[in-house]
Amino acid sequence: MHIKEYNIHVFGTETVTPWMMRESCELIRQVVACLKNPTDREKFSGHQAFLITNADPDLSLARGRKGQRGTGGKGFSVFNEALVCTTAVSTLYPDQPPQYRGWNVPVHELGHSVENTLDLKDRSDDVFKKNVPNYNPEKRREYFAWATEEWFGCARRGRGAMSKWKYEYLATIFSEENKWIPNCNPRP
Repeated sequence: MHIKEYNIHVFGTETVTPWMMRESCELIRQVVACLKNPTDREKFSGHQAFLITNADPDLSLARGRKGQRGTGGKGFSVFNEALVCTTAVSTLYPDQPPQYRGWNVPVHELGHSVENTLDLKDRSDDVFKKNVPNYNPEKRREYFAWATEEWFGCARRGRGAMSKWKYEYLATIFSEENKWIPNCNPRP
């Protein structure tokens, strides 16, 4: 599928449902539309999203970890339908109990894409290192993605419950007026 207004391509394997294709296009379109700066939105031109399921190979052959079926970077993102709007076990942590997941995993992976595409790593490192108690430098690439989940209402705490410093940082990137959050009605 092609999101024409931003020139973003969304690809799905044969195991991905039309529902996931359609809803992922809308998710990506809305997150990019929420970027505050028009030049930031333009940086997503050519972005490619790849949609897979647990029936597809993991990303270990592409420098990922065993069981990894989601990621995001500059110019790309990978979402696993098996972790969207359902109770599921993480493919990265198969020994953990199943938990309900809305759109948090794709939003998280798209958060990685935003941070990388907009070259925010150094800025994010400074902000999170300064403000997060017990900051873990080994997890430094996760903080922005976790905050993106909060901004779009996918974490247990939504945008309204964000700490002031985190909200102010994300408000430099995402439009405060755009209140869109992903719809997690039951899957068909």
